[in-house]
Amino acid sequence: MNNRVVSLVFLIIGGFIFYHYRYKLLNPLLKNRSVQKALVVLTMNIPFVRRAFYPQVFQRM
Repeated sequence: MNNRVVSLVFLIIGGFIFYHYRYKLLNPLLKNRSVQKALVVLTMNIPFVRRAFYPQVFQRM
């Protein structure tokens, strides 16, 4: 029981630290072109994202 409580506390503290420094942690990762392409491919495989995104990009001018 005590191990679970300690683990939960560390998980919460780690989440707060990640949230506070999220841009400093993610920016070096997202500068990589292959990671950017992989994230685009993964998000475009989600149907509601694709349905919301396509009309905005391919609208008539």
